[in-house]
Amino acid sequence: IGGTDDDKNIGTWVNTITPDKRIELTVGDAAKTQLPDESVDVVNLGLVIHELPSSAAADVVQEAHRVLKPNGQLWISEMDFESPAYAKQRS
Repeated sequence: IGGTDDDKNIGTWVNTITPDKRIELTVGDAAKTQLPDESVDVVNLGLVIHELPSSAAADVVQEAHRVLKPNGQLWISEMDFESPAYAKQRS
């Protein structure tokens, strides 16, 4: 399992809550992963797209498509900004 984040502290945080040698985290740009073409089965963009300008989000999705194997899966999950729970959390 690999992950990329632009926060240099994320690796320390993840290793603190779940030290697992099968997880490799890198600090970098999700739009420029340096992974080979068609090299991964699944790309999971969780709770990130809403943080990006539209053009940057498009770049990240394009990179995901580049690195996905044929018949690979792109998973995108986001918050429901209209939900009562989200409104309560932000109040």
